[in-house]
Amino acid sequence: MGESIWGMLGSIADWIAALVAVLALIAAAKAAGYAGRLFRAEAQRDDERHDRERIEQALGVSAWVAVEISRTSGDPLSYGLVVSNTSSNVIYDVTVTATGAGGKTLPTLDMRVLPPGTYYLRESSNAYGWDFATLVTDVAAEIRPTAKAKDRAVTSLTFRDAANVRWERTPTQIAEQPTGRRSDPVDVSR
Repeated sequence: MGESIWGMLGSIADWIAALVAVLALIAAAKAAGYAGRLFRAEAQRDDERHDRERIEQALGVSAWVAVEISRTSGDPLSYGLVVSNTSSNVIYDVTVTATGAGGKTLPTLDMRVLPPGTYYLRESSNAYGWDFATLVTDVAAEIRPTAKAKDRAVTSLTFRDAANVRWERTPTQIAEQPTGRRSDPVDVSR
C-alpha cells in the first residue's frame, strides 16, 4: 500500500505513449477529412470534364441562312442554308427550321446523316424544298451568310450526336433533349 501516486498513474513513458496515440488519432481524423474534400473536388472536376466532352460535338454543329453570289457579276444566284459539322464525328437525324424572304417559314430540312464538313443546300421547288448538300468549297459561286437580313434566319437545329444524344440549338442556346439525361441549356448568344 505504500505505492506512490506516480506508481498508480503509470510511468512518464506510458503517458507520452498515450499522448502520442491521441495525437495520431487527431491527425488521422484531419487527414480523412482532407482526403474526403479532395475526393469530392476530384469527382466534381471529373463530372465537369465529362459534361464538356459530352457537349463538345454539339457545339461544333451549326446552321445559318446564306446567299450564293456570282463571282463575276456579284448578283445573288440563290438563297439556302449552310449546315456545318466541325466535329470529327458524323451526326444523325438533322432537322433545320428557318425563315426566308418576308419571314415566311421555309420547308423543314431533314437529313438522315451529316458527315464532318460545311455544306450548302439551295432552296428548291422540288418536293423536298432543298437541293442536295454540296460542300461549300465545291460551290463555284461565293457563299455568304445573310447576317444583316432580319427576315432570313435559322430558328432551330436539332440532331443526334455520335453518342446517341439528341440536341436542339436555337439562336440563343443549345440543350440536350429529354430523350437522354437532361442537361442545363448553354447560352450561346454571347
